[in-house]
Amino acid sequence: MNMQANTYKSSQKQPAEIKKRRAATRHMHALLDGSFLAKKSLKSWIPFIIFLAILGLIYIKSNYTADRNIRALNRLNNELIELHYDYIHMKSCVNLKTQPSVLENELQPVGLKRLEKPPTKLFIEP
Repeated sequence: MNMQANTYKSSQKQPAEIKKRRAATRHMHALLDGSFLAKKSLKSWIPFIIFLAILGLIYIKSNYTADRNIRALNRLNNELIELHYDYIHMKSCVNLKTQPSVLENELQPVGLKRLEKPPTKLFIEP
C-alpha cells in the first residue's frame, strides 16, 4: 500500500508547474490575439518583438542564400554537361584525325608517306 501512495503523489502535478504553464499559456494567447498591444506593459514586450523581428530577418536571409546557391549549382551542372559533350566531341575528332589513312593524306604535302616494307632491326655486337 505504501508504494501505491508514493506513485499517486509522484503522478500529481506540482502547483508551481501548473502556474508556470498557465502563465506561458496566457502570454502566448496574448501574443497571438494581439491583446498585449492594448496593455500598458508594452515596454516589457519590446525586446521579445525585436527578437522575433531579427529571427524573421535571419530566416528571410537564409532563404535567399539557399535560393542563390541552388541557382549556382544548377548553372554549374549545366556547364558541366556542356563541357562533357565538348570533351566527347573533341575525343572523337582526335580519334578520327589520328587514323593512318587520314594522317597519310595530311602528311603527303610534307613528303612523308607510309612505309612499303616493315622496318628492319639492326643488331650491333659490342
